Amino acid sequence: MSLPFPELQFLDNGNPASIEELDQFEKCHGLSLPAELRSWLAQHSGAMLGLENYFLPMEKISGLPCSVAAIYTCSLEEMTEELELLEPAFPPNHVLFGHDGDGNYLLLSPDGGIHFWDHNCRIDTAHHDATDECTLKIANSLPAFLSMLGPGPLTEED
Repeated sequence: MSLPFPELQFLDNGNPASIEELDQFEKCHGLSLPAELRSWLAQHSGAMLGLENYFLPMEKISGLPCSVAAIYTCSLEEMTEELELLEPAFPPNHVLFGHDGDGNYLLLSPDGGIHFWDHNCRIDTAHHDATDECTLKIANSLPAFLSMLGPGPLTEED
């Protein structure tokens, strides 16, 4: 099943994942990838967004400690490598699918929500969308998150 995603500009096509590779990833990690993420990985696994970085300004979402740069989307191989290192730091059953190249990650929760994981753990846990001190829900779905992104580039203030 292929879901429609907003038009984005990519620097490369990545290495789209096959159904067999997606099934093997789920089996290996004991995870069930939401349909939206499976569809995304089948189209854009490991693709890098265009030079005009897509980002979400911190002013747009209450509780964000910094702007969210959505520069790199992870391939299944990268997801495996990063999960082996960082899975204990992430909320349970959350799967990373992208990062900003600066240590912050984009996670997908079992309900399909998109979460920003801040490596500096600057999330106010009193915020209604905070999962913990490092994780904040920023969108209800992958297509909703992608639709929120605007072109960059980021500035020093972001």
